[in-house]
Amino acid sequence: MTFRGKLSEVLSQLLKIALQLVRDYPRAGGNWCQELTAVNGRARFRTCIVSNKGLTPFWLWTCDASTNPDKSTLAPLYVPAATTQSISLEASPVLFSNGIYVCASTDPVTKTLLGTNDAFFTVVYDTTIF
Repeated sequence: MTFRGKLSEVLSQLLKIALQLVRDYPRAGGNWCQELTAVNGRARFRTCIVSNKGLTPFWLWTCDASTNPDKSTLAPLYVPAATTQSISLEASPVLFSNGIYVCASTDPVTKTLLGTNDAFFTVVYDTTIF
C-alpha cells in the first residue's frame, strides 16, 4: 500500500471516530421552560439551540451550575420574539466545573427570569473527554 493510500485509510478512520463522537454527545432539554440545568458536574459546553415561542424577547444566559448563578459565563445571546437562535463552541468548548445551567432572562446584565415558559433549550455537552 502506498503512503497516500495508508494516509487516506487513517483519515477515513479518524473521520468515522469523530462522527461517532458527535452522535454520542449527551443532550439536555425537551420542555418549554424558563431555565434548565443541562448537566450537574464537570462538563464542556458545546452548543445550545434556544427557541422563543413568546411575544417577549429575552437573553440566553449560559452559566456554571453553581448554587445561584448571578452572571452569565458566556456573553448573553439576544433571542428576539418568535425566533430560534444558537450558540456553538464546537471548535473550542468551554469547561464548566459545576455543570451547565441555561436560562431565559429579560435582562442581559442581571438574571431576571422570563415570566412565562416560552423558551425551549437544547444543550449539547461533553463529560467524557478531559
